[in-house]
Amino acid sequence: MELILDTPKNRMKHPYLCFMFYFTRLLFIVLTFALTYCDSSGQSEKLLPFMQGHLWGYADREGKTAIRPQFHDASFFQEGFGRIRLNGLYGFIDDKGNTAIHALYMAATDFTEGFSLVLDTLNQQYFIDKQGNKAIELPEGIVQAEPFHDGLAKVSKQLLIKRKGVDEMTLLTGFMNSRGEILINAEYDDASDFEKGLATVVKKGKMGLIDKQGKIVVAISYDYIGSFSEGLAIFRQKGKYGYIDMAGKKVIKARFDNVGDFGNGLAPVMMNRLWGYVDTKGALVIKPQYLWAENFSEGMAGVVMNKKWGFINKAGELKIRTIYEDYAPFCEGLAAVKFKGIWGYTDSNGTFAVMPTYDIAGSFRDGVTMVETNKEAMYITPSGHRIISYSIEQQKLMERKRETYWNKAEMRYEQEYADWKKQQQKKK
Repeated sequence: MELILDTPKNRMKHPYLCFMFYFTRLLFIVLTFALTYCDSSGQSEKLLPFMQGHLWGYADREGKTAIRPQFHDASFFQEGFGRIRLNGLYGFIDDKGNTAIHALYMAATDFTEGFSLVLDTLNQQYFIDKQGNKAIELPEGIVQAEPFHDGLAKVSKQLLIKRKGVDEMTLLTGFMNSRGEILINAEYDDASDFEKGLATVVKKGKMGLIDKQGKIVVAISYDYIGSFSEGLAIFRQKGKYGYIDMAGKKVIKARFDNVGDFGNGLAPVMMNRLWGYVDTKGALVIKPQYLWAENFSEGMAGVVMNKKWGFINKAGELKIRTIYEDYAPFCEGLAAVKFKGIWGYTDSNGTFAVMPTYDIAGSFRDGVTMVETNKEAMYITPSGHRIISYSIEQQKLMERKRETYWNKAEMRYEQEYADWKKQQQKKK
């Protein structure tokens, strides 16, 4: 692999360096208010990152410190590894806090399917295995990649095109396997990750589906194709929405003005500006009557009447009154609801299990969720018991410092590029 240094000249010859600059910046902004850990693969996945002073560590589900605060960032464990940051570089630890892979990388993703995509300090991008070895290099001509899903990773190459007489660089997307072999040529304008053997691809503004051999399963002729949910995916054609199955058959023809994903055997659909629900055959089960409707989760769906959210069951009965300003779907028996500007949790009977107290709240996963007040971020149980908390002022201060750093770095890059461009013009 050619060694390419990060200079203004090389950024022009290899624009992926500019892309990775922003990719690195993005990874520095840690999303600490979303539970993204795997909820079924062992105790190590259940450690909770928390902040103490300016450093991050991990607590167990009882709020006891399991790994002392010593990192500048920390993510939830995934596949047995926690991604941490030290002095601006990323590495991985095990569930005892021991260094598993030294912090050597400007950017790194969590492990998925045994690999992490990293960017080293020479701006080289590749995959490492769980021993920290360089396992997969990007194939020749490929300038960026994404993590593995369903055995394949999205990869992109650059193409120079003329648009209105001006040269522009565009990216074309394909897929490679875990041996670093291109299985599906980079010829699409965009693509989703593979899921259950299928991926959505985009070409010239139209969408279709391909299988893992690159065979077109659904013709690239649709205005939109969504992800599969309960075996069906949304499609749009000629301004109307319907559903196709994994063989590309139009199970429910496009006759709706808008739709949502299937959940618990039903999907929300809009007709004549009102929302109702259909079953997997396309039959109307709950007639259109709501200003807005979401998909079912745990037998309940959020609907809007009189500009407020409430919940119905699969029979269309209003089980929880429409009194809320916002909500998050039912998960593990509770739904987060916003009432008079603050968030709490309701059960399926409409009784508050956790009284409205929080400025931000999300769904429970594996018996825990993160909530936030104007001063604190904290993990709580379904009873509202506080596991551990930390000051968000410290976190916001660190984020502001990072934002200032990257803004300055961006300004330096823009100035370097402007200077380099002037030099090239003088040479002409």
